[in-house]
Amino acid sequence: MRINRLTVNNVLGIRGRIDLDTRHLHGLIAITGPNGAGKTTLLEAMIAPLYRRWPSRGELARSSHVDPGSIVVEVEIDGQRYRASVRLHDRRSEAVLEREETPGDWVALNDGKVTSFDALIATLFPPFSVLMASAFAAQDRTGSFVRLDRQARKALFARLLGLERYAVLADRATAILRAAERQAAEWEGQTRAYQGQLEAVPTDTALTELIGTLQDRRERLRDEHRVLESQLSDLDSEMDQAATLLVTHAKDRAEVDKLETEDIALQHQQEALLQQREALVARLAVVTNQIQQHQQRIQQIDAAVLKATEVPCHAAPPYAHCPFLKLDELQADRHAATQALQGAEDKVQALHQGLKEALDALAAKR
Repeated sequence: MRINRLTVNNVLGIRGRIDLDTRHLHGLIAITGPNGAGKTTLLEAMIAPLYRRWPSRGELARSSHVDPGSIVVEVEIDGQRYRASVRLHDRRSEAVLEREETPGDWVALNDGKVTSFDALIATLFPPFSVLMASAFAAQDRTGSFVRLDRQARKALFARLLGLERYAVLADRATAILRAAERQAAEWEGQTRAYQGQLEAVPTDTALTELIGTLQDRRERLRDEHRVLESQLSDLDSEMDQAATLLVTHAKDRAEVDKLETEDIALQHQQEALLQQREALVARLAVVTNQIQQHQQRIQQIDAAVLKATEVPCHAAPPYAHCPFLKLDELQADRHAATQALQGAEDKVQALHQGLKEALDALAAKR
């Protein structure tokens, strides 16, 4: 990592602005001045913006400054230039990390918040402890190699030499070895199982007997299969017959239903014919009664006529008591009664005919 430029403005002992361009400085460089002039501040400001802390004074945000104070450092790592800018406002800090895409063209890599800034620094730059122990000597030797204990020195060398990557590879190799051991144990178990199965394999004589037994069993199974096929064919024939009987039964049932329906209709017709016959019988009785009444009337008229012819009339008027005077009326009444009797007899004959037809129809329905 190389420091190219540094700008410090109103931080600690530095009042005003200092711009330092180190791109053309080579060899041994000395910074001189009285105590409190800002020599240490200037040196530590080269890395303080990157980690937001002073190597010998703690957090950068807690350092005294004239508001607003700021530090800007431009560094180069493996040919890539970065610029870290930290602004201090009332013990608050804003940090921006930029990258030079083309000469003079800087692109911000974060949003100015210290959390995103610290995450980028941890990704792109070495840890603060490694830098302090290997590349930077603070005024009070804070973090220097000579002040590290054995464990810290071991960790430092592991980071410098990249031993952490080898440790990861070793862990992976250990995991692979354990997986291989588990697979080998599984294969060994399978091998023992296969050996047990091989030991259970019978001899040639036993195999021959087993083959003969299996062939006999196959022949028996074939015979049973043929018997089952024959039984299945018989069952198919019986099922066909059952289906035919079922169709016939369905037709017979339909015919029976039809006959039952017709029988119910005939019963209704018979009931109607019986009612009609009863009505005819009743009507016949009425007409017969009328005939008897007409016959009695005719008999009465005949008796009156006979009586009128037997009683003599007085020649002299008045003829009011002469029976002959009523003979015409009696004849007319008898004629009317005879006509009524004839009509009643015609009705009786018609009723007899209707009753006969009803009886014939009833007998035919039965």
